[in-house]
Amino acid sequence: MSRTVGLCVIATLLALPVASASADNKSPTYRRNRGRVVIKGTPFAEFSSEKQFAKIVSKARRNTSLTRDARGRWKVHFIAFLRSAPGASKVNVVWYNLKPKREQVDYTEFTMGADQVTLKSKLTLSPTAGFKAGQHLEMRVTRIIGGRERVYAKTRVTLK
Repeated sequence: MSRTVGLCVIATLLALPVASASADNKSPTYRRNRGRVVIKGTPFAEFSSEKQFAKIVSKARRNTSLTRDARGRWKVHFIAFLRSAPGASKVNVVWYNLKPKREQVDYTEFTMGADQVTLKSKLTLSPTAGFKAGQHLEMRVTRIIGGRERVYAKTRVTLK
């Protein structure tokens, strides 16, 4: 896959840890969503308790589609609950087209703590990077280890 220089995918390259009480791999919200990515087209609301965080995540889990903005791009705000800490400072968010056959559309590299189990960030998907309305995609948070892709979290989404 060739990567175009320019404005293919704009990403927040600094991965933001989710509030410390909720980023803990012992929290009920983490345990319930381990291995999943929750997405929204708008920023996640601020929260001050585990109960509020669980409610926000539960509502976001129902979202399976993204609507494009006036510029024809899709904004993706996400929280990834990794299956385990990646053990490295860099992970990739990889997008796969599911139909007609599974093929990689694009990817973005994120920097995060090696022992972090949640990744909260945002990115923008652009048609110049190969994204199109009506696509059924799988978003994966991965690392390449020994030549193989290790998937830490994933979700499916439709672009509208």
